[in-house]
Amino acid sequence: MLCVSRSNLYERLLKKRQPRSARYSKDDDARLLPLIRQICSERATNGYRRVTAHLNRVLKEQNWRVNPKRIYRIMQANNLLPALSGDK
Repeated sequence: MLCVSRSNLYERLLKKRQPRSARYSKDDDARLLPLIRQICSERATNGYRRVTAHLNRVLKEQNWRVNPKRIYRIMQANNLLPALSGDK
């Protein structure tokens, strides 16, 4: 016994598997870096969250969105993150 409903089994067997689309491309990072540098030069105190919001507004025309974690990684690799301020 598989303990699986027959309808679910048939659905899975008959469904054609589509290959996963590429989720991540380093070429896109290279394409984003000049835009991130431009935003950081205009507003040096903005962190990755505000940079992401600004970038998504710019990229909305191209139907392209970027994840904040990706922007954080790119900014960290290129030393673009602002210095932390004050004691908490």
